[in-house]
Amino acid sequence: MAGAGLTAYHLRRRESLRRVKITVNALAALVSAAVVLIFAVTKFTEGAWLVVVVFPLGVWVLIRINREYRREAAALERLPAGADRPRMRRHRVLVLVETLDLATLKALRYAHELRPDSVRAVHFAIDEAHARRLSARWASTSATSVELELVACPDRRLRHAMRELAVRTTEDGETSLTVLVPRRMYANALGKLLHRGTGEKMSRTLEQLPHVAVTILPFNASHAMRALERDHLPDMD
Repeated sequence: MAGAGLTAYHLRRRESLRRVKITVNALAALVSAAVVLIFAVTKFTEGAWLVVVVFPLGVWVLIRINREYRREAAALERLPAGADRPRMRRHRVLVLVETLDLATLKALRYAHELRPDSVRAVHFAIDEAHARRLSARWASTSATSVELELVACPDRRLRHAMRELAVRTTEDGETSLTVLVPRRMYANALGKLLHRGTGEKMSRTLEQLPHVAVTILPFNASHAMRALERDHLPDMD
């Protein structure tokens, strides 16, 4: 494969000693192919059949991978003029709220830093009792001035409800929407198991909608927990 590939490479180029390089690599390819063929015939029943089967399969896989990369590059490198200019008249940011904590406040702060036309904090009410407690705590806090919107989701189809909200927000064709999803990160295995993020699932749900972008904002919850423990350590002085 190396000899044949280098032969084809030098055939396409105009360089010094081109004929010598072509001759050397073509000869190497022929000799190697002859050796492989001899072993495949004389040692076929002793394991050489693996080479006969695996080698063509490996070549086919590599060709398919190369073809896929080329298709991807051709599709992504189509760059129309002025494609980086904004096309929407309005930009709204929607922050998904599970609970009122530091991760949510970080997302709200980032939402304001984007300088959108409006910032909305939305909680999909799957558990009515939790939604009432969250609403009461949100109303009593001074940590944020953004009002909390409760969206009823009795059937627990969170992604479906989020998709409908995104469609309604951008249906005028002049509004772009950024959805911010706070994601609490945990260093220990138990934290990762107990707190599975829904950011990736939400991103896959909304990725096909025009004028909608999803940003997952990681927040180091383990670091915040360690900071809390340090604050409660007794004074050793």
